[in-house]
Amino acid sequence: MQSKKTMTSSEEAMKASTISAATTLLKTQYPKLNEAKLQEALVVVGDHEGNQDRGAVRLMRVNEFCKACAISRPTFFRWIKAGQIKPMRLGGVLRVPEAELNRLAKVGGAL
Repeated sequence: MQSKKTMTSSEEAMKASTISAATTLLKTQYPKLNEAKLQEALVVVGDHEGNQDRGAVRLMRVNEFCKACAISRPTFFRWIKAGQIKPMRLGGVLRVPEAELNRLAKVGGAL
């Protein structure tokens, strides 16, 4: 069994600096981004920083989701229209939480 790695003060400072820089970048690039979407984006930043214990949400690109489901892009958009999947827009870019893929696999509906 692996023990959780504790961060040193310099690692915590680097993490805080990374999140601060990401926040500034997101606010600059996407001024209409509301606070909830900003927090979701920062969770993704945390995920890429290796902070798996934060309960990070992984957002998949459309092509990545389609490949995982073995569907075409038109089918992907039909599923959205039918309400089978709920993607999100992050700064105008369409992403699908990995949880949607897991949910589809559990219900076995669309897959």
